[in-house]
Amino acid sequence: MNQWESLICMVQSVIPSEKKSLHYVAKHSAYFKIENYNATLEFYWAPYLVESSADDTDSPSIGDDKSEPEVKPKSISKHGQHWKGADYLIFDTYAWWTRFSNLKFLCGSKEYREKHLNRVYKKALRTWAKWVDRNVDPKHTTIFFSSMSPFHDRSLDWNDPKAINCAEETKPIPNKSKHLNVGINQQLFKIAE
Repeated sequence: MNQWESLICMVQSVIPSEKKSLHYVAKHSAYFKIENYNATLEFYWAPYLVESSADDTDSPSIGDDKSEPEVKPKSISKHGQHWKGADYLIFDTYAWWTRFSNLKFLCGSKEYREKHLNRVYKKALRTWAKWVDRNVDPKHTTIFFSSMSPFHDRSLDWNDPKAINCAEETKPIPNKSKHLNVGINQQLFKIAE
């Protein structure tokens, strides 16, 4: 939701007050309406893309890092119905997959515990990709998938050992010959590719 709110902050700054409105439908569902452009920017809460116990924003797995969420890696229709017909879809799920060391996942009526979240992540992304193939018309809808954002505090990566973060940087990292340790799970990155 933070990224969506940041997007709204940028967009709303150039729109007159009387031509815009922000509506919270539920705790983690909202839309921003721009009248002059017949545009709506919507946010729909689906932290794992597929169905999970974290879909309920009052669930312990939202605020309690000790409660393992239950993920249904092959179940997406509940969320998918909210995504149909959009001109642009932006999906972002990475942070939720790295929050817990173990996940419970459900396949049919059977419950499993998975210590290797990569397998569940891969199943969930396959389910999501199949949903996209079946339900999204690429002539009408553009999709963006954001899997993870790198950390911005390793100034040695851009050859400035005195820098604290990348706030003043305006050019890409010049040395691409070495592997960058940007604080992400490389296995999840490869699965998302």
